[in-house]
Amino acid sequence: MSTKTFARVRLPCNRSRRSSREQARPGAVVAWQTFGDSLSYHPHLHILMTDGVFMPEGDSYGYLDWDALQLTSLVRDSIVASCTHASRGSPASVSSARRLARPRSPGR
Repeated sequence: MSTKTFARVRLPCNRSRRSSREQARPGAVVAWQTFGDSLSYHPHLHILMTDGVFMPEGDSYGYLDWDALQLTSLVRDSIVASCTHASRGSPASVSSARRLARPRSPGR
């Protein structure tokens, strides 16, 4: 998922708070990783997100009141829709990640 997609999903959560502070822009860095500790197929995101913004005047405003469950649901739905749209699978196969079998080492 691109940062643009993440921002499209995340920003509506803050839109009402930003209406009076149009200059404020929250930041996020998203890294897509496709493997886990054992190098098995395990697509997931690492997200580093600001919890507030600094205004040009030096004031700071926090975003600590966002709903993590709502955000998780929105991001998950966006990923499933993106993968389904890209013809990588049906919504059911995309949302239920399958582990790939590890190749057997010689002698086993």
